[in-house]
Amino acid sequence: MTEPIEFGRRVAHTLHLGAPMGYDPVDERIEIDLLEDGPVTVVRFRHDGDFGAGARAGHVEGWGNVLGTLQKLVESP
Repeated sequence: MTEPIEFGRRVAHTLHLGAPMGYDPVDERIEIDLLEDGPVTVVRFRHDGDFGAGARAGHVEGWGNVLGTLQKLVESP
């Protein structure tokens, strides 16, 4: 059973991805905070790892796409 996410609580996930992503596997940590700001929810997102510049740029682009899609879904009627 999945517990509901509550405002003011952090969701964190640590992983060691061995998939062929174009960089050596590294320990990674993802943290997500959902914060109430009046009638809206602010998503604070952080993805840490010992990435090289190319992997970092790929993560920025990929997560930007994911979060942009989430925003469109949330804002659609």
